[in-house]
Amino acid sequence: MGQLQKIESQLVELGYKIIAISPDQPDKLRATIRKHDLAYLLLSDSKMIAARAFGIAFRVDAATLDRYRGFGIDLQAASGEKHQLLPVPSVFVVGTDAVIRFRYSNPDYTVRIEPDALLEAARAAAQRSPRYEYGTPTRGVGTGKYYLGREIADPVSPSTVDWMERPARAEEQRPDLLLQQLELEPSAVVADVGAGSGYFSFRLSPLVPQGKVLAVDVQQAMLDLIEAKKSEQGVTNIETVLGTTADPHLADESVDVILLVDAYHEFSHPVEMMAGLVRALKPDGVLVLVEYRAEDPEVRIHRLHKMSQEQARREMRAAGLVWRETLDVLPQQHLMLFGKPESGELSSPLPR
Repeated sequence: MGQLQKIESQLVELGYKIIAISPDQPDKLRATIRKHDLAYLLLSDSKMIAARAFGIAFRVDAATLDRYRGFGIDLQAASGEKHQLLPVPSVFVVGTDAVIRFRYSNPDYTVRIEPDALLEAARAAAQRSPRYEYGTPTRGVGTGKYYLGREIADPVSPSTVDWMERPARAEEQRPDLLLQQLELEPSAVVADVGAGSGYFSFRLSPLVPQGKVLAVDVQQAMLDLIEAKKSEQGVTNIETVLGTTADPHLADESVDVILLVDAYHEFSHPVEMMAGLVRALKPDGVLVLVEYRAEDPEVRIHRLHKMSQEQARREMRAAGLVWRETLDVLPQQHLMLFGKPESGELSSPLPR
């Protein structure tokens, strides 16, 4: 268990859920969890049902039982059963398609797989597993498509423009505080991805008078609204960009700051979109991710339109970005900053 704890965080970052199975009774496992402060799931298989299903159960002979007793270990008391069975120490890496991608078993219980070897196998298995999973959509708001355990939300429609532009939004979300934290250079190129009606694009525009704002959206109806507003207000440094669900259509290393406000959770193809955004980001650029706080029950919107900081960091790391900072300045949203890895800095992206 100590060896597994060494790589636990890296396995979780790869999208794995760790489940350990022991032949001991639940009461004994509770003590083990407390002793080692385990964060992952530890299950009891005292009846050896799982071990038999995996084909790793073996019967302990009388001589071995006596040797265990000599060490002060009573196998029957530990399991509470009379079957005299034990599992061969084994590790299984299972893909999201429920296929066993890697297996290590050794009858010699003193020989265990090295943590680095297990991590390498897990990375290889992640590469072979499907990027997305599918299930029953959450009624009214969900797509039924899952990425790293999160159901992707349905995108908003142009009919929600009044909601985006509501006067109360300035007080509810405090966009002024958000923009202050960006500390934009006047010549910066900023991509407002998932721009919608241009709520943030037009607030960014005066902050980059020698630069420009790229208002990116996959809905032409939204971009038409922005173009109309540009004409009305005489704004010249906003360019609309029609992306696709899998490509933001931004030039490589062309953007200083990428702003994603309540948009990322609706990306139908987050792997592909993030790959395009990472390419578009300059080496010293910043990706700003703003999402409603899933951890906060006082944020009263549907759970699919919120993200926890843990989930957001996991998905950005999978895209190859490094978390820099979370700024707790907004009333209801996380304000998270990410960048490309610097020389010698690990991002540990998911294998492609």
